[in-house]
Amino acid sequence: VKSEVFEDFTYPDYNAPVPYLLCLLQVGKVYIGSQMLDAMEGNWEQGVDGLLLHVSFMKKAVRGGRTLILDLVTKALMRQTLFGLNSLMNQPVFPKELYAKILRNLPPIEYEEYGSERQLLFEGFSISQGGEKHLLFQENRTRQYFYDFFSRLIDSEKTAPYKWKLLSRDELCVKKGIFWWLQNPAGKNYYAKRMEEQKNFKNFITSIQKSHFTKALYDMTRLSAELHMQYREGKEVAAVLESLETYRSSVDPFSGKPYTWNDKKQILYSFGPDMVDDNGAVDYRKLHEDNDIAVPVILYIAK
Repeated sequence: VKSEVFEDFTYPDYNAPVPYLLCLLQVGKVYIGSQMLDAMEGNWEQGVDGLLLHVSFMKKAVRGGRTLILDLVTKALMRQTLFGLNSLMNQPVFPKELYAKILRNLPPIEYEEYGSERQLLFEGFSISQGGEKHLLFQENRTRQYFYDFFSRLIDSEKTAPYKWKLLSRDELCVKKGIFWWLQNPAGKNYYAKRMEEQKNFKNFITSIQKSHFTKALYDMTRLSAELHMQYREGKEVAAVLESLETYRSSVDPFSGKPYTWNDKKQILYSFGPDMVDDNGAVDYRKLHEDNDIAVPVILYIAK
């Protein structure tokens, strides 16, 4: 986690071997847990520093990664670390000076640190190289089907979801009309098998939603740190939020509005991938489905 550089050298082939990423995921979770335990045993600064280093490393991994599976694992670990930081900040004995440290070490996140452009380009190139080569398979035309799909996907990821006209299978279907088979039928069948008839299409859409999930959680962690710093007993939390530059400059990518405060539940939340306001309702078993994305911010004990 102290490394200054992360670089992925995976060979650009769909069947190329990749590292044992389940190991990375499990070790990462153990690391997060150990840092949280360290903090709760009184070594607050050491534990917080360890978690901040973990977030920084995962941002480097996203920026330097090639494969989509590595991208998904590193973002999952980044989100787990951010949840951990938020949990620590809500402890009554959390040292107040560490709120400023968290905010300072979590500068506004850049697209390259949560987006998947490099990984999607790699995935698109790799998956387009297959197919059975024969007279009815036009290699360059077939590859273009994939390139067009991934270009559209990257354009969508670079746009906040509330602005999306979400891609659909029908829109990207290459087997259109009763005479579709007159041109490159084998290539169209190969593309359809890879992108239309299996779960790949939905999985790719989900992957770019997870990018914005990560950004939303990162934004709200920064907001939580500053809100803890600035809140004073007896003040209206909504009024304090409105006074924060971090809040005014942050936009929920799933609603296009500022992140929402629920005073009764004491949570900040984003509308989440379904882009529907569920008043902060969250099912942690289904974090990437029809849920809001919520961050508890415990500023006082309700009476």
